[in-house]
Amino acid sequence: YQRRVHGTLSECLFFFGHMTKGTSSFGKHNGRTHTLCKRCGLRAFHRQKKRCASCGFPSAKLRRWNWSEKAKRRHKIGTGRMRHLTKVFNGMRRRALQDRAGVHRRVKTKSNRKMLARRRATITKKCSSKVFLRTLVIRHVHCIRKKKKKKKKKNSALI
Repeated sequence: YQRRVHGTLSECLFFFGHMTKGTSSFGKHNGRTHTLCKRCGLRAFHRQKKRCASCGFPSAKLRRWNWSEKAKRRHKIGTGRMRHLTKVFNGMRRRALQDRAGVHRRVKTKSNRKMLARRRATITKKCSSKVFLRTLVIRHVHCIRKKKKKKKKKNSALI
């Protein structure tokens, strides 16, 4: 069976089918695949897959890949409110200033001497405030991790 077409190009297109990949088909894109995510707040939560394209919610670990440096930067510590860490930093800064001024003296034990020496070493380094804060963040995170490990060991020993 052969279709015989006579006439102009537009008539040929009408017979063989319309060109519908472009503008006309974009008008039909009126549904919403993504909605707001509970964890990150972005409009990236896929409604059918039930997974956030940005943070990977509902999985416990945050979605993060080394091939996307910018995305890693967007989710780093310091990009949000830092409700807890700001209190920690303020306390550390206050204690550092008190140590420098000699406002309060602790009981001189070996552990306290070591701690004060470390603190003074970080203060006396002539570096920008951002670098100082970054070192404090790293130290605080490491302290939290150590505490969690100790708790896990105690719990495993009890079982």
